[in-house]
Amino acid sequence: MGAEALGRSWGGFSTKLHLRAERGGKLMVLVLTGGERHEQPILPTLMDRGAVERPGRVRPRVRPDAVAGDKGYSSPKVRDYLRGWRIVAVVPTKRRCLRLTATRTGSGTSSSG
Repeated sequence: MGAEALGRSWGGFSTKLHLRAERGGKLMVLVLTGGERHEQPILPTLMDRGAVERPGRVRPRVRPDAVAGDKGYSSPKVRDYLRGWRIVAVVPTKRRCLRLTATRTGSGTSSSG
């Protein structure tokens, strides 16, 4: 079943489309997976594929300056991956991740006292 992009979920079989597009909305990369797959493991595949042609005799550009995504891409692991490539993450943060970040950095409010 490795070649099929079907996943089991509460509603039955489903498929998920993971897309990478240019700033103007032109599709660059499409990865098809089973519907139960999370976005996090697919991100490196999306980032490694697709290149933007540049004027002149220079290599096509693969890495963008910034990546926009939904909350499925808001995990610390994804943000660390993007930061490692010096890519800005334009992704809403889940409340759970905000609490974890505040706890790690000590900027959270204390409930004692």
